[in-house]
Amino acid sequence: MRTFLLSAILLSTSLGAQTSFAPIGATWTYDQEDNVYTMTVVGDTVLNGQVCSILVGSSPSICWQSQAYTYQNGDTVFWSDDQYLPQFFELYRWNAQAGESWDVWTNGPVTVTYTVLSTGTTMVNGQSLRTLHVEASDTQMQWAQSSGVLIENIGDTLFMFPWLAAFCDAMVPWPLRCYTDSTLGTFMRPGISDCAPQATNTVFAPVGATWTYRQQFAFAPADSGLFVIESIGDTIIQGVNCSILEHTQGASGCMPFHRYVAASEDSVMFWSAGSFQTLLVFGSPIGTSWAMRADYTNTWPNTDSLIWTVLDTGSAVIAGLSLRTMEVSVIATSNNSTVPLTNGHVTERLGDLTYLFPWIFAACDVEFNGPLRCYSDPDITWLNPQFPQCALSVGIGEQHTAPLLTAHPTLSALGEPIQLTSDRGLLELFDPTGRKVLERTTSGSTTLELDRPGTYLLRFTSRVGEIAHQRIVVY
Repeated sequence: MRTFLLSAILLSTSLGAQTSFAPIGATWTYDQEDNVYTMTVVGDTVLNGQVCSILVGSSPSICWQSQAYTYQNGDTVFWSDDQYLPQFFELYRWNAQAGESWDVWTNGPVTVTYTVLSTGTTMVNGQSLRTLHVEASDTQMQWAQSSGVLIENIGDTLFMFPWLAAFCDAMVPWPLRCYTDSTLGTFMRPGISDCAPQATNTVFAPVGATWTYRQQFAFAPADSGLFVIESIGDTIIQGVNCSILEHTQGASGCMPFHRYVAASEDSVMFWSAGSFQTLLVFGSPIGTSWAMRADYTNTWPNTDSLIWTVLDTGSAVIAGLSLRTMEVSVIATSNNSTVPLTNGHVTERLGDLTYLFPWIFAACDVEFNGPLRCYSDPDITWLNPQFPQCALSVGIGEQHTAPLLTAHPTLSALGEPIQLTSDRGLLELFDPTGRKVLERTTSGSTTLELDRPGTYLLRFTSRVGEIAHQRIVVY
């Protein structure tokens, strides 16, 4: 897994008691696309004579602060992102009153300012914490972002430090999923049932699991057919519990298909030619390799071998479950002139996103299977973002002559009408905290006006299940 290695700047001895903000061990967990991103207080140090907490992100970034230093003086939290030439700014001012402003960050001509609109309190695990409702602005119209809700001890419920939507907008983690420390306990965003989804066991091919692949033939339209594999039951082979797979749709051709698969701890195996072959090994460190005999079918054993090597590891959150991922290379040892059919990306439960079983040729009798269009089992459902829906649509083709959803402008002033055009379906609007603030059926044109600044997400779902997203920034 990609890991950010902190330079040897941590002091071996404690430098003093921590304040209420950012005690050692405190962790902020943010939603980030289909994954999570964390900031953790890993220790303390002294900068400009101040005892500071050291906050480190779960991965480095050039788009937002993935390492920072904070200290609290009275009701004010200060922060810096530079250990060598620290310049501290006011991050939070918990005793601020409505109408007060302060500069949160300055970089060249850009200065980000928070202005307090109102104040209040909230109860977290029996403790009354002050809250501030703020508006973020900046001098260069770079669209400074904030959830607008600051909670004492926890911080901004969008992201702890200020960031600009005009800079690496799509990569910024948001919003806060949960916060935890040894004194306050755990705070979770409303609607979230777990702080950080734990990795699942290697559940592979439970009964009801369905893999749907695109199937294409030479000289045929790109989305002319589907190839579907389903898990229809289970059995025992040589004392091993196995899932029974059935090919239920699409032309079988000569693509490899193995009827029995099994999972043992972190390994996934398939039964072929009288023995089990290792298919995948989740949890393998980077650089790990394993070999499998290239038995494509029970009637066509092959003397070739495929060598799998793990290039990188990670995770993906799907339907609330954290699933392990691997980037792999697959090399045929005998057929050196061929390229194995794989895109190199493997996800727990889903398998290789090109096709379930390996194949050393790019095509099979002018038949092309893959990529994985969608996957479902009793726990999760996943749709490949390359496709608008799992099934094929009726009619001439699947591509729309017009987009499902358009919004103009996507950068708008407070109260400025936003014109939306869509097919007939359901329109949902989510605020910067992930809370749904609007839901309506729509068809054709409609107008939307937002009365609070921030970054909003529009989601449109058509009558046939096609989904479109649009991000809107209100300043």
